[in-house]
Amino acid sequence: GNAGIARAAMREMTTEETRAHGFGLMSLAYGVGFFLGTNIGGLLAQPAELVPSLLAGSLLDRFPYLLPCAIATSGGLLSLLLVLRQLRLELRQQRTRERGRGRSGSRAGRTGRDTDPL
Repeated sequence: GNAGIARAAMREMTTEETRAHGFGLMSLAYGVGFFLGTNIGGLLAQPAELVPSLLAGSLLDRFPYLLPCAIATSGGLLSLLLVLRQLRLELRQQRTRERGRGRSGSRAGRTGRDTDPL
């Protein structure tokens, strides 16, 4: 699923010289994420049992795994936003390089303005 997309994006965003380093960092990120994610999720599970005076009868008491799931979802959304931002920057840099070589993109209008929403 996502690993294939990440590898394709890594190929697009790196040069031949930096590609091995990029793929190494991606593997490191997966490993650290699997290790830290499971540990943090375990620590955040069932918070009402850890602090019953504060959370007894609360939403976190009724749904003991809501907190780690909500934090994981927030991390995923933050990651999505950062990836979209980075891809937009990469696209702009690529268009700038192409224009510098005298090849304007096919989406440039007659006025020379870029009409792409990204």
